[in-house]
Amino acid sequence: MPCGDDGYDEGYSGHYEKMPEAVANIYVFAARYAYNRNTGVALAVVTQLKQVWPRLSERTKKQLQKEVKNEATCNHDDWKQILDLKV
Repeated sequence: MPCGDDGYDEGYSGHYEKMPEAVANIYVFAARYAYNRNTGVALAVVTQLKQVWPRLSERTKKQLQKEVKNEATCNHDDWKQILDLKV
């Protein structure tokens, strides 16, 4: 099966393969690292999350959006992009 740069493929049906939970957890941990840092890391994490969003489970998407609302103290414009994504 052909894969994109990140190892996951949209496939011929237009449906994304779901990301393994262990990989999704890495994105969650990266977001948690970035919530309170007033650096470019927030934008980097948000950019990556937007790229993999279709592959994340509904539970992970809801968790990330909840954490953004409750935990992000810097770079609110960057994190708002996650809140605007459809679960």
